[in-house]
Amino acid sequence: MYEMTASFTLSPDTPGKPRFDLPHKVQEQHRGFFPQGQPIDEACGQKLAAWARGGTPSPALAPPSSQPEASEPKLFAVAREKARAGREAFEDWRERLTDRQRDGLQPIAAELDRLLDDADARADDRHLQPEDA
Repeated sequence: MYEMTASFTLSPDTPGKPRFDLPHKVQEQHRGFFPQGQPIDEACGQKLAAWARGGTPSPALAPPSSQPEASEPKLFAVAREKARAGREAFEDWRERLTDRQRDGLQPIAAELDRLLDDADARADDRHLQPEDA
């Protein structure tokens, strides 16, 4: 009759953000659709919709040893590269980071927002260009 059920206890001190330390019901394969500490938003719904259309379950997180630490300049370089690739690529990458790594991006958050806006604008421009005959 149905493929999944998910429920979360939301707390007033973290509105709209799932906390897996509180009662919840979500299969492990779907847990990556709802990153802890981040609001349940449209991106979560898009991932669920892709899964429901036959997409694959959320990918497993990379082993911690393969992820750069929050203080490493490499994290900033990779974040910039992913942001230049567009919002979808960036968000897919960002959701795999640890909380510490996501917090580590805060010093360049404004720069990343600009890069994401630029990437989105370029993508919009490509869609608006008339095709050459």
